[in-house]
Amino acid sequence: MYRHLRKTSDTPHLSTSPTDDLSTNRRAESRSSIEYASIPLPQKRSSEMADTARSRIATAGWWWEIGAVIVALICTSLTVAILFYMNGKSLAAWKLPIQPNSLVSVFSSIAKSALLVPVAECLGQLKWTYLDTSESRSLSQVQAFDDASRGPWGAMTLFWKTRKEPTPILALLGASVTILLLAFEPFAQQVIQFSTRNAAMVNATGSAVVVDHLPNVDPKAAMTYANLQFKLGVNGLIDGRSDILRDDGECPTNECRLPDYESLAMCATCQTEELNLDATPEGCLVNLTLAYDNDSIKYGDFRNISWQEFSAHYKNYTASVPAAISEDPGSVNISAKCVLRREDGLPATFTFIKVRDLFYTALDLNEDGLNTTGSFGTTNYTNNPEENTLGSRLNGCISAPRGPWIMAVTRVSLVAPFICIESVSDVTESAVDILKNFDFKVAWCNLDVCAQRYKNVTILNGNLEAMNTISEPLEKLNVSSPAGDYSLRTQAADSPTYTIGNDSTTWYANIVYDFAFDQRGLDDYFLMGADYLGGFQILGKVSTMLMQSRDSHSDLIYGSAYGLETFVRVRWGWFAMPLALEFLATLFLLLTALQSARKSYLFKSSPLALLFHGFEETKSNHQVVKDAQGRGAMTTKTRRDLHKRAEKYQVRLGADNNGDLRIMKVEEDRADQ
Repeated sequence: MYRHLRKTSDTPHLSTSPTDDLSTNRRAESRSSIEYASIPLPQKRSSEMADTARSRIATAGWWWEIGAVIVALICTSLTVAILFYMNGKSLAAWKLPIQPNSLVSVFSSIAKSALLVPVAECLGQLKWTYLDTSESRSLSQVQAFDDASRGPWGAMTLFWKTRKEPTPILALLGASVTILLLAFEPFAQQVIQFSTRNAAMVNATGSAVVVDHLPNVDPKAAMTYANLQFKLGVNGLIDGRSDILRDDGECPTNECRLPDYESLAMCATCQTEELNLDATPEGCLVNLTLAYDNDSIKYGDFRNISWQEFSAHYKNYTASVPAAISEDPGSVNISAKCVLRREDGLPATFTFIKVRDLFYTALDLNEDGLNTTGSFGTTNYTNNPEENTLGSRLNGCISAPRGPWIMAVTRVSLVAPFICIESVSDVTESAVDILKNFDFKVAWCNLDVCAQRYKNVTILNGNLEAMNTISEPLEKLNVSSPAGDYSLRTQAADSPTYTIGNDSTTWYANIVYDFAFDQRGLDDYFLMGADYLGGFQILGKVSTMLMQSRDSHSDLIYGSAYGLETFVRVRWGWFAMPLALEFLATLFLLLTALQSARKSYLFKSSPLALLFHGFEETKSNHQVVKDAQGRGAMTTKTRRDLHKRAEKYQVRLGADNNGDLRIMKVEEDRADQ
């Protein structure tokens, strides 16, 4: 990278071939010493050379370095385009086989390598301009600049090796850029951050069952199918294990989100009130019985009195008995019956019976052939309280299976009515006053087919869950199908029309009755002190699960399936370092090119320039020694020897007597001073 100048008698010239240098060396050898003088360039020739240098720079001087900067800019632009495209998007949107972070790493490596080219060449050029001054420089600085152009370690040593001499700020800028380019790739790779979150999957959906009609089915067949499922579901909910029987939602991933929807379901309602027999005398009669029963004699004394009369005088009740049996009066039965009626529920007859020291209560349903009785417990009173059984309170429920009578006198959506009682009084306090001050709670509970609105519905790990569930009662419309099915809807304006078969819910009532009372499943739950509404809500929830199972009468509603996806997040702050380094490298190239435009040479980091125009030392300055074989050997054999020797010379760039551009010695060896 040098220019051939026409040789004249009064101007320095650049050697065109090693032969010229050899001839010059021969002339130098013929003389005992040679003194290089600084020959100033004429102003006219200097101007011409500067114009020629600028022309050379414009045509070919810095094209490789400019091209390297352009390559770095292209790679950086592609990196920015990737970052803008992928920021906030799922990694699935990336269609190339190479990952975006890997591609950013490739582009950053190319950009860094490309930027090192102009920086290294500029430092090589500054090596010559550093010597091209009126002041002398240490010859060892040539090595310092050369090391700086080779990598970060040499760039760091430049600061140390030139600390005692004035160093151009431009060279220090280039060394700093070389060092900082070490951070180019790490900072560029930190720009992309990956995070994992749920996102809608492509071509994947979840579904839940929507029921808008209940057809008539064979109750026996339905119970055979659902009996075990019902028992498992109720027992699981009572024990706090909702995973035993799950809502029938399907999701191919761990999470699906469904739109709000409405479906038929089973709802539980309970109305509770507290009663006291003393405060509720109307409709209550007391039947007092003194009876003796053995194999030979039957005797009875029966008397019906009002509750008020019984409350006031039952302690003084006496009966005449024959003398033959006066010593063994047999059993004395005292029973109190109270009939309670409600407009929206079944009529109930509560019977409280005391037989000697044994007390129990029963609830009868005796309306139009519904002869159903449930006994709620027995308390045995003895003189030893530790022998008393069952506890201090009596409670329980009874249900009337759904049938034509219920459908006729109540709403068509009613599946099964329940009546429950729970004693408030502690029946162990007194065996005598038990009937007088007996307080209890009565709960009228129903299971009805209803409409449920499900909002914010998700399927998590196979469990169908709704953040908000609204139950709405159904009202019968004045239309019916030829098969006798009922059409119902809610009061909401957008409510769909539902269809319920006239015998579609019988099996629900049968299965509830079979589990809850024939097998005492729900009685045991209530005896643990649970509330009635909570118990019937369990029955309603399990019945809803069975109702909303996937079969021929159900429809499906679909939603989006969500799965764990990797998303790209761009942290733009980390990209400031690569952009700044690219700017500094470009600025460094521009300033170096402008400074070199005023020079007659453009050697950059070419080693040929040192061969043609390097420092030459005469024989008188050499110390010739002989080796063991008598052969001549130079004392400077290693790089360290060269560096120590170079530190003794002060040089600058100038022209010798022949007009050749040389690194010229300015003064004698420092060791001789």
